[in-house]
Amino acid sequence: MTTKRPLKPEQKILEAILAENRNRFPEDLDPGAYFEMFVAEQIMKDSGLDFDELEAGITDGEHDGGFDSIYLSLDNKNVGEDSTFDSSSKSPTLEIDLIQSKTAKGFKEACIDNFIANFPELFDIGNGPSTDFERYSTDVLAKAEIFHEVFEKNLTKHIQVEFRFWYVSKGTEVQNNTQKKVPALQKVVTDLYDNAGFEFHFVTAADLNSLFHKVPSQVRVLKFSKHLATDGSYVCLAKIRDMYQFISSSDELTREIFESNVRDHQGNTAVNKAIRETLRGVHTPDFWHLNNGVTILTPKATQESDKIKITDPQIVNGLQTSTELFNHFSGMSDEEMSNDDRDVLVRIIDEDEDDARDRIIRATNSQNSLPAASLRSSDLIHRDIEDYFSSRKWYYDRKKNKWKNEGKPSKNIVSIVYLAQAVMSALLGKPNDARARPSNLINSDDTYNDIFSSALPPEIYFNCAVLSKKVENILRLKVTGENSRRTINNVRFYVLHHYVESQRGTKSRKKFLTDLDVAKVTDGALIKSMELVLQLYEDLGGNDQIAKGRKLLEAIAKPK
Repeated sequence: MTTKRPLKPEQKILEAILAENRNRFPEDLDPGAYFEMFVAEQIMKDSGLDFDELEAGITDGEHDGGFDSIYLSLDNKNVGEDSTFDSSSKSPTLEIDLIQSKTAKGFKEACIDNFIANFPELFDIGNGPSTDFERYSTDVLAKAEIFHEVFEKNLTKHIQVEFRFWYVSKGTEVQNNTQKKVPALQKVVTDLYDNAGFEFHFVTAADLNSLFHKVPSQVRVLKFSKHLATDGSYVCLAKIRDMYQFISSSDELTREIFESNVRDHQGNTAVNKAIRETLRGVHTPDFWHLNNGVTILTPKATQESDKIKITDPQIVNGLQTSTELFNHFSGMSDEEMSNDDRDVLVRIIDEDEDDARDRIIRATNSQNSLPAASLRSSDLIHRDIEDYFSSRKWYYDRKKNKWKNEGKPSKNIVSIVYLAQAVMSALLGKPNDARARPSNLINSDDTYNDIFSSALPPEIYFNCAVLSKKVENILRLKVTGENSRRTINNVRFYVLHHYVESQRGTKSRKKFLTDLDVAKVTDGALIKSMELVLQLYEDLGGNDQIAKGRKLLEAIAKPK
């Protein structure tokens, strides 16, 4: 008879943390799947991923090759199957995090052996990803295919690849024999990629506890050379080298301080070329004479001598300037930086009211070159939807990760893109577009205006979102086994669409979705829609192409 070993203090703490946070994650996750999601959230914390993006990275299951989760980012931006794979940077960086999560209380050599055996088959750019569908699941192969496509599209741009391996368990120490496996894995990686970055992290129970308690830095300090203060806000001149320090962390651009900026970096545009040339010309007029500068929003700013402490800073205007500054100083020595004495104009606005912050974001991004499609989360309709959802104890994530960071349960959080997909499927009858082109639903003005219209009552948005979540819950319970995540992702919006079509009778979709008491929707009716859609999906081939095309939609529309 064997006796259970008593838990060590760090393991007891971890179990308490896991128990306390269980209700933030989907209820249907078994303990192993919950642990994987929890681990992914902690490891990817600085990447700013929301719950949908975290879940999309989970690849665990039969034939996963030892990769329980895979996350890719290009130039610090998350990459999914709907992303733009071509970087605007001259020297892009592709990062891939490969995670093995085990609830066991130890670390085994076999897990690293799996990395060693399967990494070349999936990530050898010379041969392309394996197409052995019996050896690897479609989830894992899909991630590998994205990696290859991103790499090949940026091959001529001196792309830098960074591989980070994470082996996580509830153990407290790593045996020497297991540690000695890591150099063999590193050799496998560097044999394929001469100049690739390589990291391997064993994450123990104590490490996981530390990651859980880690929070992204919420207070940053900007040193200024001259300033004007009024009511907690500041206008100042700061050395461009000090601005570089403000926007950087560990030699990387700090992404979270740009979350409220409606633009992304626009690459090699005429404006950015001009900023670049100005930065290179050290003997030209001072930088702030030729540049509009940077605007920072904060709920609190305080001056201490020649520095300003800025709480939760958000750069809402000046992303192009900031990125060019970062690129200019990256790789420079401290001595080279100290020789550059030029200033940049910085406005620091103390404002924590959402309405006022949104007005400032709009006002500081009103240049003609900015398409209206970029100013989404500040639109009045999203504030109205947020208020309506909150009144029903649901949370509309118009400010990415606001509710996640406040500890609200993922089952009640709805992102802008998720809601757009639900409305496109249920109200507009286009589940194929919802599956194939989710980002276009936001980026295209015409489609966006069809989805987010002040003419639609808030009940429609709420009912579409909750109904979509109910569909997902049913699918997770009923669709199991290998490739189940892929199947669920491919059919969920079709099941939602079919349910509405089968139940609305002579009512218009708008009328049906407005009147619907979503709390009374039965599992039985949803299961009928699910079974029909799954059968048609499998009959047509059951793959991504079927889900993204029109054949499945046309099959659903045929009289039965």
